[in-house]
Order: sequence, then C-alpha cells, then structure tokens
Amino acid sequence: MKKLAIIGAAAGQLPLCLKAKQMGIETYCFAWPQGAVCKDFVDYFIPVSISEMDDIVQYCQKYNIDGVVSNASETTAIVASYVADKLGKVCTSYESLKNIQNKAYVREKTNNIPGLSKVRYNLGKFDYIFSTFPRPYVLKPVFGSAKKGINYIDNSVEKLDLPEELNDATFMAETYIPGKEYSVESISYKGEHHVIQVTEKISTGAPHFVELGHHQPAIIPLALREKIELLICKILSELNFTNGATHIEIKISETGDIYLIEVNPRGGGDEISNRLVMLSTGYDYLKSMIEVALDIENTCSVQYSRYAGIYYLCQQSMTWLDFFSKTDYQPWLIEKSSLNITQLHNSQTNYDRDGFIVYSWNKRISPLQSSDLFIRKLNDMPQKYELAHDFLSKLKAEEHNNRYNIPESWIEKILNKGDVLVYMDEGCIQGWIVLYCNDFVTKYAYIAGLHVLSEYRNRGCASLLLEYAITICKNRQFNVLGLYCNNPIAINLYNKLGFREIKKESVKQYGNEVYAYMELKLQNS
Repeated sequence: MKKLAIIGAAAGQLPLCLKAKQMGIETYCFAWPQGAVCKDFVDYFIPVSISEMDDIVQYCQKYNIDGVVSNASETTAIVASYVADKLGKVCTSYESLKNIQNKAYVREKTNNIPGLSKVRYNLGKFDYIFSTFPRPYVLKPVFGSAKKGINYIDNSVEKLDLPEELNDATFMAETYIPGKEYSVESISYKGEHHVIQVTEKISTGAPHFVELGHHQPAIIPLALREKIELLICKILSELNFTNGATHIEIKISETGDIYLIEVNPRGGGDEISNRLVMLSTGYDYLKSMIEVALDIENTCSVQYSRYAGIYYLCQQSMTWLDFFSKTDYQPWLIEKSSLNITQLHNSQTNYDRDGFIVYSWNKRISPLQSSDLFIRKLNDMPQKYELAHDFLSKLKAEEHNNRYNIPESWIEKILNKGDVLVYMDEGCIQGWIVLYCNDFVTKYAYIAGLHVLSEYRNRGCASLLLEYAITICKNRQFNVLGLYCNNPIAINLYNKLGFREIKKESVKQYGNEVYAYMELKLQNS
C-alpha cells in the first residue's frame, strides 16, 4: 500500500484526504492539532506545526512515505514542496516554488513571453510606490494570496490604511489593465503541462477585487481558449514548474489581449479544484494531484463538458439574497452553506464572505434567471404529500378524468423511488414530471408522467421540466429515457427534444388505450 503525506489539516485539505482514502492509500496528515478538521479522516495524524519542516521530513523518513501533497493553500504548498524535495520524491523543486510565490520574480520571468501582453510594474516600500507610480495601478504585496493587501489606486485615493502585518512588506505596483478575469486550472507531471479547465470569475472590481463567484467553463471562443493553453504551458516552463497543480489568474482585454495576473502553485481555492473541475469536466483533479505526488503517470482526459459554479454572499452581493433564499430544492444545487444574513461583511479579502452556493447543471445558473428558481424536487420538500394531493385534485377537476384518482401507494412510490420535479409558483405545484432514473444496471430511465395545469401551459413549463429530467439522466450517465404518450401536442414537444417513436401499443395501466412509445438516446443527444 502506498503511503501519502498530506500537509495541513484545515477544511481545504479534507477533500484530498477523503480522495486518498477512497484510492486505498495510507494517509499521514501533518498539522497543528487546533482546528485540525482532517484529523479524524486520515489513518495517522501527526501533531506538528507545518512550520517545522525538517521535523516533518524526519517523520516521513521514519514512515517510508511515498509522496507528499497539499492543495488550495499557498502556505501548505511550499511546505509540501520542501518535504518532498528533501525526500527525493516527485515535486516541483522548493527553490522554484519559493520563486513562484514571489510576484516580482514571476513578472520578471514572464513579461517577455511571446503572445503574453506585457505589464508595466515597479517594486518598493509602500510610501515610495504610493507616491511615485503612475495611476491608475494595482498595488499588491510581493508575497501573499487570497487578495489580501491588494488595492486599486487611482487619483481619488489620497491615503491608504494597510493591515498592520503589511507595514514592513515590499509592494509591487502594476499598471491597471481593464478586462475580464479568468483562472486556468492545470496539472503538470515531469515537465508536461495539461490545461484542464478555464474558469470565469465574478469579482467586486476595484479597489480590492474580492471574488464573488466562479463559473466553469468560461464562455470564450475556441481560438482564444487554445491560445490560453499554449501560453500557460510557456509560463509554467519558464518558471520551472514541473509537477503538481496550478491555478493561474489572467485577464483578457476587449481586444483579446491576454495578461498574466499571478501564478499560484497549487489547485484553485473557493472549491475550484476540490469540486468545480470534477463537476464541469468529469476529470478527477484531486486523484491526479495524488498520482503525480506518488509518481504515477496520469492521462489527462476530460470526460464531458457541463456547467458548474459557485456564488458567494457578502455585502457586495446582497442583491443575490432573494436568489440564495429560493435555491433549497433546486435540482442543480450541489451545496448551500449556512448563511449569515443578519450582518453581511463588506468583503476586502476572500476570507470574509458570508456563505456560498455550489451548482452544477446543463447551463450556467444566474441569480437573474428567475425561471430556474421555479423548478424544485418534490421529494425533498417538507409538505410533499400535501402538495402532491393538491396538485392531483386540481388536475382531476380540470380534466374531469378519473385517472387522477391516484391511490396513496402510488404517491408513496413516486416520492420514495422516483425523482418528482415540480414547477412551483404561488406556493403550489403548477406542473410536474415523474422520473424513474434508478436502474443503474440497464441504465434505462422512464418518465411516468408529465402534467401542467391549464393556466401554466404554453409558458415553457413542460419544456423546462423535461430539460431538467434529461439533465438528471445524463448526470447519472443513463443511456435511454423512455415514455408513453397519446397527446399530439406533447408528442411534438418530445420530437423537438430528440425523442423518437419506437412503436404504438395498447397500455393496460391506461385502460388499454393505444399510446406511442418514445425513446431518447441520451449518449448521442
């Protein structure tokens, strides 16, 4: 069994610990015990400060460690590199990582890469830089991460209060570049670099550029994506980065010029590397980081492309409060953290935000796309039985059809074994689709019913419900979605979405009436 040293035990390292355990690897976690979230999720926890790097080296030698890894933290990345370098394990050298964490060094080494637009900069103590560099510019400490100490300086800024710990820091001023911010997630092994995903950022903008959200994939032209990939490989080679994950921040101007913002020698934080990459590509980024550390060659293969993202709540994003409050039962919701809405922070770094939402779907989810907020999963709602009975009674009244005299056992069945997606408005179900997508042997899914109340027909409700059901089937990697239908209007809708009639037959459960049986081939749709 391989033995893996994991540096750090904060929440950001937990997905890495769990992934290693899932891979059958023996895990040794090194961190100070206070606040050690990962302590109970590893085989061995060694209570030592990560600043005691030589002590960690000795422990690793004692336990015959095969590789050293960390993720999503500048502090743990440098320690992991030092330890692995001393042990002679696969890593980017400690010397190279120290250089990469120096923003001035990175700017000097990359400013002349062909195809990468040059950025004017200067170095010095705060008082000198503040008074001499041409405005507007971005001021940042030469060492640091998470946007701490970053400020936008234009002619309106007469004085600036620095955090006390930065009073003696060396600063770098860079000419401000207008444009849109992105990050590039990549993996390197023995000097070969692979770009996995490009992430589109939402930030507060000036003065602190705090990140409010991330979306994958970035919506950019293919030619621009290919240019970015080539430049990232050049940047990493120029900086002698050879092994591990990187999170490189760039800015793209309206004319398509690409500017380097900074290079982070670790996977992206804010759930980018821990979850978003996997959700949007199917590529197991964490597994790949571990395999690189253990000197196991990994094939960088993106399995699929879908949308994933994260939104953060704080004072600057308080207009999203309504969006956050309506997401609890959305099928695209992956996680919603506990929210502090009583006193939202005026965020000045990526550390002081008040909650988040992670999503994954077949399109980008926006706080402004209110129609998406009407679709919920009935199975998870507290009053699911009452809502179901109310909806069926309205259907029966509208259709004058005894078919809607549904036994309680059927309602119990669909809520326990199916996925019941509902279109909610005014606190009531206005339409639903009953989906069975639980046969993971045949990978055949079935729609047992699609109904919309008359007032909500011809408003796109049925199409929206169908699209959500199809996406759930694809997410679960099912092959076929089938249904029965004898309504010409509904058949036309199914045809538009790619369903094809397979046969006509009498259906016993529908009083032996003749129905068209239709199927959608999910892998090719």
